[in-house]
Amino acid sequence: MDDRNYLAITGAVAAGLFLADRWLGAIAAVVAVLMGFARVHIAAHHPQDVLAGFAVGALVTLIGYAALRRPLTALVARCQRTRLRLLLTAASRHRNGPAVNE
Repeated sequence: MDDRNYLAITGAVAAGLFLADRWLGAIAAVVAVLMGFARVHIAAHHPQDVLAGFAVGALVTLIGYAALRRPLTALVARCQRTRLRLLLTAASRHRNGPAVNE
């Protein structure tokens, strides 16, 4: 993997985790900053390269989220009326409490 790509990936992962869970996103952001600092410290990158990589990755994630959230939500809702519902609703059972034998 090219050294420049992982900075964008790190920014994208941190932004994605922040959208899913703010606590995990904050932890991922701290780890990303530490990784970026380490790259600058060993003179592998300039600070602006690190910041630009993080920004590009986060921006791509946020634009993708804004553009695809509604269509994907509608697709999941539609799939829940098919046999695929067992794959899609497994996580929601956990959030609402333990599964009840039906």
